[in-house]
Amino acid sequence: MQKAIVTGAAGHIGYNVTKILLAKNYDVHLLIRSSNVNIIELQQLGAKVYPCNLFEMDTYAPIIEDADVLFHLAAENTTSMANASRVIENTDKLTQVVLNACHEHQVKTVIYTSSVVVIGRSTDANKPLTEKDTVAFPESPYVKGKLQAEQFVSQFIKDKNYDVRRVYPSWVVGAGDAKLTPPHKVITSFLEKGTPVYFDGGISINDVEEIAKGHVAAYEKGKFAETYILSGQNITFKKFYEILVANSRQKMPKFKMPKFVIFTASWIFSKLFKLIGKEFPISPEYVQSVVGNYSWYDCSKAKNELGYQIKPIEEILKHAIQDANRRMTGTLLLGKKTNTRKFELVPRHSELVSESNNGTLLITGVPGWLGNRMIDILINGDRFGNHQSNRKVRVMLEPRFKGLLNLPSNYEIVYADITNKQQVNEVVKNVTTVFHLAGAIYPKNIDVLYKVNEEGTKNLVDACIENNVRRFVFMSTDSTCGHGTNEKPIFDEHTVATPYKNYGNSKFLAEKYILDKTKEGKIDGTSLRGFWFFGPFAPARQLTFVNMFYWPRQIVFGNGKNLRSISHTDNTIEAFFQVENNSATFGNWYWIGNDKPHPTVDDIYASIATALNVQYKPFYIPKFMCRFFETFDSFLGKFNYLHPTIHAAGKFDYDIAGDIDKAKRDFGYEPKVTLQDAAKELKEMTS
Repeated sequence: MQKAIVTGAAGHIGYNVTKILLAKNYDVHLLIRSSNVNIIELQQLGAKVYPCNLFEMDTYAPIIEDADVLFHLAAENTTSMANASRVIENTDKLTQVVLNACHEHQVKTVIYTSSVVVIGRSTDANKPLTEKDTVAFPESPYVKGKLQAEQFVSQFIKDKNYDVRRVYPSWVVGAGDAKLTPPHKVITSFLEKGTPVYFDGGISINDVEEIAKGHVAAYEKGKFAETYILSGQNITFKKFYEILVANSRQKMPKFKMPKFVIFTASWIFSKLFKLIGKEFPISPEYVQSVVGNYSWYDCSKAKNELGYQIKPIEEILKHAIQDANRRMTGTLLLGKKTNTRKFELVPRHSELVSESNNGTLLITGVPGWLGNRMIDILINGDRFGNHQSNRKVRVMLEPRFKGLLNLPSNYEIVYADITNKQQVNEVVKNVTTVFHLAGAIYPKNIDVLYKVNEEGTKNLVDACIENNVRRFVFMSTDSTCGHGTNEKPIFDEHTVATPYKNYGNSKFLAEKYILDKTKEGKIDGTSLRGFWFFGPFAPARQLTFVNMFYWPRQIVFGNGKNLRSISHTDNTIEAFFQVENNSATFGNWYWIGNDKPHPTVDDIYASIATALNVQYKPFYIPKFMCRFFETFDSFLGKFNYLHPTIHAAGKFDYDIAGDIDKAKRDFGYEPKVTLQDAAKELKEMTS
């Protein structure tokens, strides 16, 4: 049995390399700096795990002594210029330490994972690069570190006559990406939000399994101190998006952005971010190197000598999209436990289970934030001591989520498109109550807001009427009333609806249809208007917001003195169950948020900063800039385009707070989860 050492096994490629080695009956030893789900699985499969500081390799001499091969994959992959010295150290310096230790302790062969970035990118689409090319530009600390490491390895082989074989992977997608590497981030971002533009140039992509096989083959079939490109099919960025569009609901980017525009924008934003002590993620150097150039490579050498194979690009991206959809459905659908039960339960204040709850409950929007948490509470109970694990529940999912949800036997999963009247009509049959949580928030195209939020809701209501489903509870939004004014900064039960832009209008029209049909006696509808959400199963945009608190300065739009209500997910879900069988709520809408006093944005930010144990140092964006963003948002709307950041920036300085007295009076609503509790949870979510 051959002895193999692996560094970087927690990473995407390292995990797959290790699985192949174990399947081939290697005696596998993992030197790891930190553990994750990949390491746990590999240990269960038979790998021996040694937590260690890789910069102290000599300490682990008994482990690496006389090993047949060491696969060195550990590195830090980022395009960020922040902490550049650390990134370079974890690539270049670490490689030096590892190779010296391997040579000293007589490891027979080292397979060193470099990257195609050390080869560079071509300006000529007709000339894919080979192992002999060296046109790389140090566009980021990662690339700089890899280039320095490459120079060291070349000299090390020459000086020591040592068998270090280098492999150069290109873009990698596929199973085992626990950290969400850049290729998967790009795919997930496109599926979530789309993109209005693309640019010239291209990339090379292969499945991680084939690249991992190439690593092992470099040891088993490769030659002394040779180099091998492990790339994939070379495609343009346009072709890349065409394949994503063909396998998703997103639309093709409309515009090809010139390089000089992207470069200029990157330069301007880099300067602006520098003012607040933060780095813009896409540097001008990165744009200069990537945009308009071709990361295309010739892997013929690996094919001929190693038996390396390339999977069809359509197959690779189709599987990548499926994986991205699984991640986008939230932690519940991935089978992970929520961290909510880390917090102490507050005294029980209502009983969710009642005799009238014996009928089937239909829930829409389960892949979303609120829906995921509602299902979790129904199965596992909530912090208030309530439990409904035996209740009959039907979950409506979009067809694209087929096969992703595994629920108890008393749960029924149906697949339907809410915009399809016939499908929706079938979904509601034999249902007693509908909790309608589904909705579009930040689609790329504004017309989707009306198609899903307004027309989709009408389809669902009409189907309920046709099938004699009486109870209908709707998740609405504060955007139905826009924002407060100087004369009346706080919404109350008498506030007249003045919807904020298209999202608010689409939700208001849906709400109005529900309440109108209730007045006509056709259904028993109730609308709950939520505010700024906090809580478990938060989407990526929420976590991005929280991570901002670790910046040197926190961006605040406006002066921070505007009032904002928050709507914790657990408080909101509790309200759903409270109104379900309360006839006093039929035909009414309610503000669902925190109680008085209403916090300011500064209050909310300060609470989060305290929970995260960081100093609150706001960087206030002037109000006139908010009005600029608001105007620009309206301008984009004329072209049917919605940009989430611009939209949020345009309204964030307004008073958006509501009086919950009507909800307290009609059905005993009491928001038990406070702002401080929510801030503590945010810390848990990011830890």
